[in-house]
Amino acid sequence: MTKKLKHHIVIHLENLDIIGKLGALFVRVSGIYKKGFENAQQLNIVEHQVFFRNLPAAFDGYRIIAMGDLHIDGKLDLVGRIRQLLQRVDADACVFLGDYRAKVIGPYKHVIDKMAEIVSAVNARDGIFGVRGNHDSEAMVPELNRIGIRMLVNESVKITRGEQAVYLIGVDDPHLYENDDIEQALEDVPDDAFKIMLVHSPEIHWRAARKGVDFYICGHTHGGQIALKKSVPIIVNARNSRRQAYRFWRDNGMLGYTTLGVGTSSVPVRFNCPPEIVVFTLRHGEPTKDNSLSDVLHFD
Repeated sequence: MTKKLKHHIVIHLENLDIIGKLGALFVRVSGIYKKGFENAQQLNIVEHQVFFRNLPAAFDGYRIIAMGDLHIDGKLDLVGRIRQLLQRVDADACVFLGDYRAKVIGPYKHVIDKMAEIVSAVNARDGIFGVRGNHDSEAMVPELNRIGIRMLVNESVKITRGEQAVYLIGVDDPHLYENDDIEQALEDVPDDAFKIMLVHSPEIHWRAARKGVDFYICGHTHGGQIALKKSVPIIVNARNSRRQAYRFWRDNGMLGYTTLGVGTSSVPVRFNCPPEIVVFTLRHGEPTKDNSLSDVLHFD
């Protein structure tokens, strides 16, 4: 059930058009725009095996497609490429991590139409789930539900295999709208359950860790979108450290992953930070020398 959202908005500089225009001007003047634009279109699938001692055995091999920050109405035309990649993947669940659109105000019907094209290419036995990002208005939630994305607004869904279960927990945007409510999202989740939390940004990772979340999947940062050669984000644009802004990280016993995202924001360029659709394969047990945490496979 979709919950009533609070109407609370804070002004963030990244939402101002002038920031994007100044950034675009800089990369054009510096002569790196063309290369950055090409980089931003090199979308591929990245696969990771992730190991958990407490994962129910029935879920060993469970596959999750994760996509964040599509900004699908931006300057990149990625719908065809996304569909092409998704048609290669057979998964158990698909999760969208918010920021479906590029702008934060104005008409969004074209965004819903493009998302519907993407959803139609998803193969996920247990369904498609999503959370709201800081670019997504409250009015978009029922529309995204309508096209087949089950939007989780501070709520959970139980997924079963025989007598065993895991829980997908969706928390509303903590970055701009600040409607996140972990306590409400966990209301129907047993304390000892295996918990996968979907959040737009990494900003509430410490609260999730305290609540016993096992796997925290998020986006928002784009991995910096422009990063140094060692994949260090220059700008994080979130209330967390750079450690939580780029792919795998840990908070005590909780594993986290911040996807580099699909699209771009402000300026349609990427450097040292390739766009990605992520496929996680959950494993019961511990990694071996041949199966490390970050096994990666790119599909060209």
